[in-house]
Amino acid sequence: MAPTTPPPAPPSTPLPLPLNLTNEQILNAGATIVPLFIVPFDPNNPSARKVGIPVIVTPDEPTHGSQLPDPVLFEFDTGGKAFWADRGKLPSLTGCADHGEVFTQYTSGITYFGKALDVYVSLLAETGPGPVTTKATIAAVDTILRPKDQQESVSAFPIFNYFSGDFGASLQNTASAPQLPLKHQLPSPYSPPSSMPEMLGVLSQLPYNNGAGFIVDLVNTGPYVGNDLPQGTLVGRLILGGIDTLAASFPLPYTMPSAGTYTQLFGSETTINAYAEGVATGTAYVQTAGSPYGSAADISYVMDTGATETTFYPGTNLGTNMQPAVGDTIVLNLTDGQTVMNFTAGNQQCDDLTAWGNGDRGNGCVNTGLGMFLQFPVLYDLANGKLCLPAQAS
Repeated sequence: MAPTTPPPAPPSTPLPLPLNLTNEQILNAGATIVPLFIVPFDPNNPSARKVGIPVIVTPDEPTHGSQLPDPVLFEFDTGGKAFWADRGKLPSLTGCADHGEVFTQYTSGITYFGKALDVYVSLLAETGPGPVTTKATIAAVDTILRPKDQQESVSAFPIFNYFSGDFGASLQNTASAPQLPLKHQLPSPYSPPSSMPEMLGVLSQLPYNNGAGFIVDLVNTGPYVGNDLPQGTLVGRLILGGIDTLAASFPLPYTMPSAGTYTQLFGSETTINAYAEGVATGTAYVQTAGSPYGSAADISYVMDTGATETTFYPGTNLGTNMQPAVGDTIVLNLTDGQTVMNFTAGNQQCDDLTAWGNGDRGNGCVNTGLGMFLQFPVLYDLANGKLCLPAQAS
């Protein structure tokens, strides 16, 4: 009897390079490096990691030589919209313009209630010119709810043991009304406001030198030195600006889907381009050993530093046949066939853990999770609306 020919593997390419820009390249481009901390936040699960960013919030614009308060660590979340900060960790914001109540829920079950306030946000420079400061409308969080015994209940900061809120780095603004149905039902007497002021992430509003945009580099890291974060914490880089020069090192550009525009709530009410939370599109593949692969074309990818697993959300093109299981091969390709993830599904958070999400997401959606960012740096060109990746590894 002739041997059985195994079915072909999903189409794939080499991943983008783990490109390491030198400090000299970055400084010559006029860019600023802000530290990002990759924190093993769960002592019982060392593979589970979250990314933190130190941020300073002040009611007034800092002046040259002025004494700034100590920075506070927030979760750096490219899948989250707007900046949600524990009011208890902020200075007095009396006198800041108040635009009313805001509310958000995360898939994790964390729910925030707060007030949308106009403040100044500063990111400290590890290398290069800084601090980098902008005025922005952020959420000062008064109430946090979290799941307990399968029920949302009043909780307290920090989240994930170390973070005083969520520094959303998604390029899409928040909605003017809560998304219904809610991800998690709220206990009495809590209910979301019927309408809310819209907010946009700080990174979409910063003043940038030599090209608007930023680079998330969680690949080229150094050890953390200090006592505030746990052993095993690594320090990556958020590179602000310099995109007109540094984009040459990221030769794989992809147009980010537009999400319209956002109008700032203060000053001259500047209009800013917004981009969809699903910043890229492509085809996902799932293959069980010994079986033909399944595929879902023209789906969106949420590239999310805030998620610890790769989650598939069903839609018109992504059916239940694509629900991944341990041992399956997972391949995520962009529209031109460039592979951004290729792994065997397992049980390690931020590495090979997969999940199946709830709710219809249009054609379907995959949230890459943090694991993708641990493979190669990603450049966001805000001036030209492009997501750019390094060249393929050889």
